[in-house]
Parts: sequence; structure tokens; C-alpha cells
Amino acid sequence: MIAFDRSIRIFLVLCIFGGLLLAEQQTSAVRFLIFDTFGHPIKEAQITLTDPRGQARSLTIQHKGSVVLPYELYRIEAIAKGFSAYRGTLLVNDAHSVVSLALQVGWLTTPTTPCRLVGRIESNVDPSRIIWIRLFSLYSDTQFKALLSEKNRFEIVGVPRGKYIFLVYSEGELIYNQLLEFKCLNDFVSIP
Repeated sequence: MIAFDRSIRIFLVLCIFGGLLLAEQQTSAVRFLIFDTFGHPIKEAQITLTDPRGQARSLTIQHKGSVVLPYELYRIEAIAKGFSAYRGTLLVNDAHSVVSLALQVGWLTTPTTPCRLVGRIESNVDPSRIIWIRLFSLYSDTQFKALLSEKNRFEIVGVPRGKYIFLVYSEGELIYNQLLEFKCLNDFVSIP
């Protein structure tokens, strides 16, 4: 009888710990695209992501790179030779995310003010189509790009204040445009 009770206890403990080990944590395939402020790819950048527990994860990417991350809010730092460092936050909460960073020419250790433009397309979008968001500066050659996520959202990080032409493309076809003044004040764009 005692051996039977002990066997049941061991079985229950194993079930509990096994369930905890098998508990599925949601993850995201995060793709990074690194550009300069003129929209040209940066050949190599070091990206460091730090979770709320202080655990850092670094990766070196060649203009673009991918990593699988658990859903979380991360501190992000991007450094490339000849460019100002970027420091900001990254919320990972989508199965597939694309993060576009535009680094400014400058000294390696000088941080830039992290500004980001976030938006959403309100109308139904065919999930099989690739949707690109592009910003073109009115007064320079600066341009920024982002892909639309599965939840019809986009985020462009590292955008300086200014006036831009905001364009939405679906497989090479222009489907929306707007003149946009970006003020770096938690700007949000909602597209009908």
C-alpha cells in the first residue's frame, strides 16, 4: 500500500513537471532589415536584444537577418561601424514580425533619439499578398521601408522628424498614398 501511494505521488510529480516543460510558449520569427537614412542596406550590424529579466541576446546580421524570439518586450540596440547607435524598445507579439531600422551616419557611440512610426491597415487585406509600406522624405533622399505583419500592422523605427510621402504597395501596385508630417510623438497611422 505504501509503495502504491509512493508510485502515485511520483507519477503526479512527473506529470506536473512534464506538463510545465511541455507548456508551449508563443514565439515569433522576427526579421530585421537594417538601412541607412537614405534607404541603402547596411552591410553589417550588431543587434542586442535584452528581455525584462536582463538576459541579452546578440546577433550580427548582413543587412537582413532573422531570429526566433518569445513574445516579450525587449530593449534593442543596433550598432554598425560609421553609424550612430540605435537604442529603443521592441514589442514582439506577432507570429511573424519585420523590424526595419534606419541608422544615421555618425559616431559609433552616439545614441540617436529613437522615433518610430506605427500603423495599421483597417480594411481587409489578402494575407497571401505581400504589402510594403514606404516613406519618402520630401526634402532629402531618405526613404524607409517596412512589411505589413499578419495583423495588418507595421512599424518603422529610426524615422527622423519631417514631411514624408507615405505609400502602400501590394505586389508592386500602389494602393494608397498620403502626405505625412512625422513629429516623433508616438505617431500612429491608420489607413482606411
